Amino acid sequence: MWRSASPLLRGWISPDATDADESWDLIFLFGTIRLVLEPGNFSSGGSGDGRDARPNYRHFLIEDAAAWTLVFPHRRRSSSDPGVALLKSRFLGL
Repeated sequence: MWRSASPLLRGWISPDATDADESWDLIFLFGTIRLVLEPGNFSSGGSGDGRDARPNYRHFLIEDAAAWTLVFPHRRRSSSDPGVALLKSRFLGL
């Protein structure tokens, strides 16, 4: 799901995030998905396919993809991690 669906997050970028210059590596057991927000642009894909980490870079080790999906982007579970809170704030809730 994450490999196929992460590009769809482009449609849920918060208006407050249009000038963000950040990236996140979501490190799943099946591989890494890099989300990159640049001013006026969003991209996603594997961490080794030319999408460079931005100056504001974070990563999350995710053992359970289903549980993570309930935290982000669906917001059905909470997280006390400030990095997760920042990532969630960059996108509108689904």
